[in-house]
Amino acid sequence: MQLNNFKDVIVLDEVDSTNDYIKNLPTMFNYVVIAKSQTKGKGTQGKTFFSPKNKGLYMSFTDDFEEFNSNYLVALVALSFKKTIFELYNKNLTIKWINDLYYNNRKLGGILVETIFNGSHYQKTVFGIGINIFKSEVPVDLKNKIISLDEFVPNIDLDIIIKQFFQNYIYYKSLEIDFVNSLYLKSVRYYTNH
Repeated sequence: MQLNNFKDVIVLDEVDSTNDYIKNLPTMFNYVVIAKSQTKGKGTQGKTFFSPKNKGLYMSFTDDFEEFNSNYLVALVALSFKKTIFELYNKNLTIKWINDLYYNNRKLGGILVETIFNGSHYQKTVFGIGINIFKSEVPVDLKNKIISLDEFVPNIDLDIIIKQFFQNYIYYKSLEIDFVNSLYLKSVRYYTNH
């Protein structure tokens, strides 16, 4: 797969975390890393992301920004994925504050934004996306809390989803930061039971 604006797309069979892997690549270029499984998928606040083999989209990518604004960066990715699913499947995802994607009150996936610093100098932003694509056996504590894309859309093609996502990402990145943030806030829902 070839994507504009990235030096390389690296596809791995298994990795501890796509975010950790990408942080070890040269920072003068931007990369996309996709794994078939993660042994230590990362969520926010030190949580883990359940990442069984061939059942999800486990992807990280790097990009350059003049400054780090975490809410805006999460908004870029959340809105891009939400728009992608609507365009391809006519399904409307919601965003749980601050970084989770939901469908029918169940978690479809999440976004993790991290930074690479050289000393105190900001170098690069790392975006991690974990999406449940195909239904799998899940831990009991997650059974009624998560949903997979194949439970509500047919004919899933991950290559098409990824390409469409990056087109939408480039679109949202071209907009004013305040406008992106306002669109994001209109899409956010507050869930109390998850």
